[in-house]
Amino acid sequence: MSDQTNETSEYQNGTTENGDVINPWEVKAESMTGVDYNKIIDTILDAYERQKPFYLYTGRGPSSEAMHLGHLVPFIMTKWLQDVFNVPLVIQMTDDEKFLWKDLTPEETNRLAHENAKDIIACGFDINKTFIFSDFEYIAQCSHFYKNICRIQKCVTYNQVKGDNR
Repeated sequence: MSDQTNETSEYQNGTTENGDVINPWEVKAESMTGVDYNKIIDTILDAYERQKPFYLYTGRGPSSEAMHLGHLVPFIMTKWLQDVFNVPLVIQMTDDEKFLWKDLTPEETNRLAHENAKDIIACGFDINKTFIFSDFEYIAQCSHFYKNICRIQKCVTYNQVKGDNR
């Protein structure tokens, strides 16, 4: 296996070869200078230049009717990345998460997901390369997806999800 393949797989696992941790829950650098984001960006650019396929993935936990500027900035950046790299985009609406952690009904969080999806669509993503889905709606239709969720749930304890693991 080449060094480049090892390097890319380490980023996919959320840990770089020098011990930096970069995942959805934690960003931690072993170096006093912080995470070397330039190296991560260079890895992505190298893959792009070698025409290796990749996609963008982001999401939104709908808890209000409309998105404010702080919610929109990541989507504006994602739109720019989609335009620059001409790649597919997956946007997950985590209405189920908001139901579990907020005092909202499943119907209300699903309605908020639809309202927020309108704001996201208005950002101008490529409709032929963008897939937006609601957890409540999509998981019910896709048994393979739900099996993956169960696999992840089996690896993560309630205390890890709820507590501070430092």
